[in-house]
Amino acid sequence: MNLLRMPDIIQVPLPGSLDDRVGNGMMDIVVCCLSLMSTNWVGMILEARRILKHDGELRIAEVTSRFVDVDLFVTFIKSIGFSNPTKDQSNTHFILFKFKKLPLALAKNHRDSSSVDLLNPKSKLELIQTGQKLLKPCIYKRR
Repeated sequence: MNLLRMPDIIQVPLPGSLDDRVGNGMMDIVVCCLSLMSTNWVGMILEARRILKHDGELRIAEVTSRFVDVDLFVTFIKSIGFSNPTKDQSNTHFILFKFKKLPLALAKNHRDSSSVDLLNPKSKLELIQTGQKLLKPCIYKRR
């Protein structure tokens, strides 16, 4: 019997659902501090949305040089069902975001025509493919 289980940030053992009609998450805040370095960072954002309460807060702190276009990144996160963020770009190395989770019905009213259906597995795959183009890979620089 194997008692060890490999942790997976996209399968947090907490209640919640991407479908707001089924269940509400239990977390008030989710913090992603340099955790978007994974190749499946979009899955992490979807999992954050799943476990957050309505009006829960998603905070992201990421290395500035990774962003292809900050505005495209914000639009992408909003398309997943989050509000317009507050941004702090005062640091030259990091950018900080604060997003609020929107109920799906309200989020659909705030989204543009390129929005995806979070409950459709095919749409999730499209999200992951789009997300891969928004952040540059992390490259370790020897000093």
